[in-house]
Amino acid sequence: MVMLWLAYLLLGLDPLPPALGQTAPPVSLKRLSCVNDFVKKVICSWALSDPPSRAAPPSRAAPPSRCQVRGSRDTWDSKKGQGELLSWSCEVEALGGNERGCSYVFDTVFAWGEALPEVQVDCGGTIVDPILGYPLRQHIQMNPPGLPSVSSSPNETLISWGPGSPLSRHLKEPNKAFELQIKHRDQQWQEARTLSTPDQELRFPSLEGGAGPHQVRVRVRPPQEYGSHWSDWGPVASWEVVPVVPIPNPRTPGQVPVLKTSVLTAGSSALGLLLFITLLLMIFHYKPRLFRSKPLPDPSKYFQGRCSLLDPA
Repeated sequence: MVMLWLAYLLLGLDPLPPALGQTAPPVSLKRLSCVNDFVKKVICSWALSDPPSRAAPPSRAAPPSRCQVRGSRDTWDSKKGQGELLSWSCEVEALGGNERGCSYVFDTVFAWGEALPEVQVDCGGTIVDPILGYPLRQHIQMNPPGLPSVSSSPNETLISWGPGSPLSRHLKEPNKAFELQIKHRDQQWQEARTLSTPDQELRFPSLEGGAGPHQVRVRVRPPQEYGSHWSDWGPVASWEVVPVVPIPNPRTPGQVPVLKTSVLTAGSSALGLLLFITLLLMIFHYKPRLFRSKPLPDPSKYFQGRCSLLDPA
């Protein structure tokens, strides 16, 4: 009986049953999870799941506005030459649904093997879901990539992007994973095509997703050995895919088709060549007759007639 009573106390339940006039608080399943950008920022979310049956007494339930995420961090004071334990906290805010959370940005960047000694939720002095020894390197969520740059031609589209900013000095290696979502502007993101690549650019045929206005967004994840998470989706870039439309050859009503024109042109050329060859043959055949010189007349015959007219005998 004593063990059962202690179990009720540890779970935050009233050890007296409702039959004795007590109102039992709801059973709450709370889960605290935190990620970090491996630079300076820690983001924590706190998921609550409360059954709607019985309400908790006001003395046992702290309002969400009074909840904080608290933690500590080992730091080094260069002036004192010794280490110190830094306390930090952020106010829990509603994120939508049963999700609450907050973020905290430190003044100095995280070290490679650094771990936070503890992270926990404090609701009005009640400590909930403590996490002891939180290793930063095993819970990385990088900052989302920036606005993609799109260069599109009728044949090919090139999309390029950066890895996200600020970028951890420990994540400079190129072996990151990227995911792109591409869709028509009038589609939902649930209908988008998802493409994966280890590079910071992607080429594909422009008409692969059809013509018209398109949109793209990118997210990034560091190598899996970091126990990493996908980043949030980055900003959306838009571009237009214009199909290549062949321009028809305009024809007038009396215009002869191209094929017939080509045949007529070839026939005319052959006929002209034949006439030219025939003309050359005729010139060479009749050239001796055309250029043969006529014999000069005999002048003696002319003077002989003249002399007979002048002779008196």
